Amino acid sequence: MNHTARIHSPWIYSPAFFVFFFVFLMTGCPRTPEMPDRSEILTGWDVQTSPVETSLGGLFFINEKTGWATGNQGLILHTENGGKTWTVQDTGAKMLIVSVFFINEKTGWAVGDKGLIAHTSDGGLTWSPQDSGEKQDLTGVYFIDEKTGWVTGVKGVLLSTDDGGLRWTRAKGDSHITMNAVLFTSPDQGFIAGHEGKLLFTENGGQNWVLRETGTKVDLLQLFFINPKVGWVSGAAG
Repeated sequence: MNHTARIHSPWIYSPAFFVFFFVFLMTGCPRTPEMPDRSEILTGWDVQTSPVETSLGGLFFINEKTGWATGNQGLILHTENGGKTWTVQDTGAKMLIVSVFFINEKTGWAVGDKGLIAHTSDGGLTWSPQDSGEKQDLTGVYFIDEKTGWVTGVKGVLLSTDDGGLRWTRAKGDSHITMNAVLFTSPDQGFIAGHEGKLLFTENGGQNWVLRETGTKVDLLQLFFINPKVGWVSGAAG
């Protein structure tokens, strides 16, 4: 009868063998690569810090260096170096500022809760209130030039001015939906994004607004166009 041969080698049980075997395991097997620190992963984005801790919402840049951000309690931040540093601008307001728009580096407007409209002619060093005639929250602002501008708001508020905001008047529009953003691609052609998938369109400078079909019922929040024909609308629920 054949028996499986057993190897009896005293050196296998020696301390030298275990040292050799341990070294082999440490050096002969491939090592699991170390995962990079998440902070070192390149994303293309740099985290910028502000001098405040409140939430920020509105954002507008007139060029790659000069911009403004808005937030709660009347907050407006300003940068002149692309966001490397931000300074607080005093608006004198105490409510949420939702949106800000500048026609050039000096002249701008900000809108927010309870009908707030604020105007500056010195880049935001000083802000002065303008009478909107509204108590409803305002959501968006856009100016075609230093005189002609539009403001959107909740519950169908749509305001226009032809004198830089000295007087604001109610414009024709849907009487009940919340309008979130307004943008003009030319002095005549403009768009408004609203709740319930509503997209309003004008081709006569806002004298008349008509509904454009979007194929969705979700709330539309923001607009961006690169020319009168090509644009995007973003909204709730992805």
